[in-house]
Amino acid sequence: MKILSNTILFLLITSFTFAQYAPKKDEIKYLEDHKKLRLSLRGGMSFLTGSNTGEANANLSEAREQMQSGLQYGADIHYFTSEFTGWGVKFASFQSSAATTVSVLQNNGAPVTKDYAENMVNRFYGPSFTTRILSNNAKNIYTLGFAMGYVDYTNQVNFFGDDFVVKSNAFGLTWTAGWDLMFSKNLGIGLALSYTMGTLSRFTADGASSAQLTSLNETLSSDISRFEVTLGLSLYK
Repeated sequence: MKILSNTILFLLITSFTFAQYAPKKDEIKYLEDHKKLRLSLRGGMSFLTGSNTGEANANLSEAREQMQSGLQYGADIHYFTSEFTGWGVKFASFQSSAATTVSVLQNNGAPVTKDYAENMVNRFYGPSFTTRILSNNAKNIYTLGFAMGYVDYTNQVNFFGDDFVVKSNAFGLTWTAGWDLMFSKNLGIGLALSYTMGTLSRFTADGASSAQLTSLNETLSSDISRFEVTLGLSLYK
């Protein structure tokens, strides 16, 4: 709660600061009717910031490293109640996968090679707040935003030869700093740097035995916090 309250306070101070230094309406003609709606579509890469589970098995450890990065895409829409302050919703999806083979011991003590694979997707949905400031010619728009919401986690796992769909969820927080380079009055190219924070408590998997479910909870990474770098298009209306 301290992180949340400090973030909200910081964004309110930032919004006030932006309002003090942003160009006046009479300095920029097309801000006379400032763009109230902003739709952003973006894609790029994400990198998990939590450490892996410290697997002793070299193949599993390599698979964990592969899972540390993956594709990211998302969208957000904001309505600006002033030139500087906007409210809206944010969606972001992160996908990562890995596959390997692992030597495991059977009940009789003999080793056998089995498949291990993950295809993980986690999605963030939530309300969002953003502030913005414009350069003197309004060709550059800088934004700073915060969102909190729901993280939905799904992982298709081949767990030593057995297939499971593993699910979980968590409360998530996202901070975003963005820059839009406008090449027309309504359309720009956007660059955004984001950090999403979330931690899963328990995993569920239909069809898994109690021993398998215990192993899944010990094997899969629970810290899904990530750093995101995305490019995209921003539409202002």
